[in-house]
Amino acid sequence: MIEYYKKLDVKIPNINIVRGKVYDSYGIEENGKFIGVEYGEFFIQDRKSKQSFDNLLNIIPKNKKKYFNQSYMFANHTVYPHIDDNINSSINIYVKVNGGKTTFHKKKSDDAKDIKNVIGRFGGEYSKDSKSEFIDFTDVKDVCSFVAEMGDVYIVNTNILHSVTKDKDNRILICIHSSLPIDEVIKIFEGV
Repeated sequence: MIEYYKKLDVKIPNINIVRGKVYDSYGIEENGKFIGVEYGEFFIQDRKSKQSFDNLLNIIPKNKKKYFNQSYMFANHTVYPHIDDNINSSINIYVKVNGGKTTFHKKKSDDAKDIKNVIGRFGGEYSKDSKSEFIDFTDVKDVCSFVAEMGDVYIVNTNILHSVTKDKDNRILICIHSSLPIDEVIKIFEGV
């Protein structure tokens, strides 16, 4: 059976982060405002949140740490169906959410646009005048979904076609990305 996601029993509520340098962004500037998704460095502001985050990181065995890296994710737009670049799974700590739904999909037919050509790249979906190359919601059928609450921690299979419908407001996550498949990451965090 394919693992799409797993919610961990641990909760890290009221985590206070400050966003640092942006590493990657997918979107457009419109009227001086960024619309899209960005990833970058972050700094945790309070001791209790830092301790909770460090406790989560300390679960990862030393010989597996090289397969994990961290960033924040900020989104203020619907994230269309996609597969992430070079990331097989992600441990997401939901810092700010307002009803956004993560949905996993399958292509409706084999002749739907080639997903591999648009993996992790959202440029077309934000541009008003482009003949977009992204996978649209009409190209896919829903398999399963979840709606995270603030402080929830989910392990997500980012190697499967997935989307996030727009929250009522901005969405901020701390992501611990991994090149390991989700079943290995779930084993590492078993019982958490």
